[in-house]
Amino acid sequence: MQILETSHEDFVRNLDRLLSKRIDRIVGLLSSANLLPDADRQNAIDLWEEAREFSKWRNRIAHNPVLPTWKPGSNSDRDPPDVLGIPDFKQFKDGSTSDSISIELMTQMIDESAALAQRLHEITTGLRNET
Repeated sequence: MQILETSHEDFVRNLDRLLSKRIDRIVGLLSSANLLPDADRQNAIDLWEEAREFSKWRNRIAHNPVLPTWKPGSNSDRDPPDVLGIPDFKQFKDGSTSDSISIELMTQMIDESAALAQRLHEITTGLRNET
């Protein structure tokens, strides 16, 4: 945003916005900017849309607890949990189950978000070189 906004004041106006609104602004600025070739600009927009999807998972992880779960027949007094996961408590409005995020899935998402951050960094470096 700091690169794309026309003034420091415009940049500062974004600081109190939620991440989704900042992503909207970045995508809008990228769409109208001529700082990158068309293919690179579209790639940057696509990467920010991917970041938007990751932010939904981030919110779910940040706003729900990690819960141990024992399968039927396991003894919670002496056995370690069969599953550690992060349920989506909002799903309990519709029933008594939630599709928990497993530790394995969270590890995968961490790796994927780190790779996305690297690709966004590379695009940002291209923007810096163009300004």
